[in-house]
Amino acid sequence: SEERLESGLYSRSYLENQMAVALGGRVAEEVIFGQENVTTGASNDFMQVSRVARQMVERFGFSKKIGQVAIGGGGGNPFLGQQVNR
Repeated sequence: SEERLESGLYSRSYLENQMAVALGGRVAEEVIFGQENVTTGASNDFMQVSRVARQMVERFGFSKKIGQVAIGGGGGNPFLGQQVNR
């Protein structure tokens, strides 16, 4: 719903469904052209899905293995093993 989109509150199933939709193009290419002939067209989709999956684990506590805890930190010295952009 529009209210949900404006509030920024998303359920686990909503985020998982969004990732599945984003990967649909690559799956379609594999079905039509075969695994050996896929293109780079899905590269932006992979970046989007990776970002959402990382946020689900690190910020939203949606990991079944790690549990309901935020593990991603903001800031920190990028030269001590931290990523600059997430």
